[in-house]
Amino acid sequence: MKLIYLLLPLLLIGSASALLDPDTGINWSKTINQDATFDGNITATGTVSAGTTISNGKIDDGLWVDDSLYVSNTSALNATTVTTLAASGKANIGGAVTTTSTAKVGGALTGQSITSNSTVTVTSADGLTVGDKIISQTYTTTLNILSAPVDTPFWVAPFACKVLSINEEHTTAQNTAFPNTGSVLIYKASDGAASAVALHNATMYLNGTARTKQAPTLNASTGATSLAANQHLYADFNGTQTTLAGLSITVQYQRV
Repeated sequence: MKLIYLLLPLLLIGSASALLDPDTGINWSKTINQDATFDGNITATGTVSAGTTISNGKIDDGLWVDDSLYVSNTSALNATTVTTLAASGKANIGGAVTTTSTAKVGGALTGQSITSNSTVTVTSADGLTVGDKIISQTYTTTLNILSAPVDTPFWVAPFACKVLSINEEHTTAQNTAFPNTGSVLIYKASDGAASAVALHNATMYLNGTARTKQAPTLNASTGATSLAANQHLYADFNGTQTTLAGLSITVQYQRV
């Protein structure tokens, strides 16, 4: 009878190798071929191999995934708290993911939506894509005038944004010399506003060399280059342009 009790743990484990410690219990050193339930904690100093399911458990330190981590509502990591998730490959997630801090994924994050109160930070602008198409980080608006320009509004901001650069170019220069030559300033203003703010400091002179880009220095005052939604840009021309032709002004901006 004593022999049966000694052999019973080995029979439960199947073909696995086991050692029986009378003080601490069974110490498994190889594969367990049957389901096992542990009431205490499990410490793994080695590798947890593929096919392992953790249900309603907690990983206190870190989970490092070298290839792929697959998560669904009914499989691995179901209702499991992961303090640190670092994936060097892809994280394929079939269910919802809720993070209270930061989730870092070195590969691609697929099958997930980002809620309105969440943010995604990418180290490269080219890394943010939808359907393999890069999402543009900056936008441009252009004012084109063939000849005889006059003061004119030319763009209304659809959302809060910040002007990044302004460029002017023309095919035929104004033929009058400074200080009588024409110039142009780009301003921002609100509807019905009595005053406006210049977006740049240096004046763009229209008697400059034809087909040569002018890129004035932007206004460095706090908030000078920031536009609220529905604010507009307009061009203020100084002087009468008699020979100027083929004017193009491009404003590059970024959503904020």
